[in-house]
Amino acid sequence: MNKHTAHEVATTTTPVHKEHPVLDKVHVWTNNAIAIVFALGFAYLIFNAIDYAIKINEGRQLDTTQWIALILAIVLPLVIALLAYTLARKQSVIAFLLIQAAGLALAAAYWLNVVGYLGLHGA
Repeated sequence: MNKHTAHEVATTTTPVHKEHPVLDKVHVWTNNAIAIVFALGFAYLIFNAIDYAIKINEGRQLDTTQWIALILAIVLPLVIALLAYTLARKQSVIAFLLIQAAGLALAAAYWLNVVGYLGLHGA
């Protein structure tokens, strides 16, 4: 009987399709293509937040809470993108797509809340 240590079990990766290594490569390429498309969405949110922070600061002074909201609007999409990719990279294509979509939706919802908050408070 084979006895494997916990480290050996944790570090070994098994292909998704054991009998078809070509399908495993297709799985990796498909997930990477999906990741690139969602990375463009996350990048759009980040650049939009940077642009909004520059434009809103020209008109008036922002208080501390508004600065924190804007800084989080810049940093949070990057954190969510990295977390979603890390969680989904070993999953099937459908699960990968759904996790990436959920991450982008979460980042976009936060961005809409920031825009609404700053718009409501006269920014």
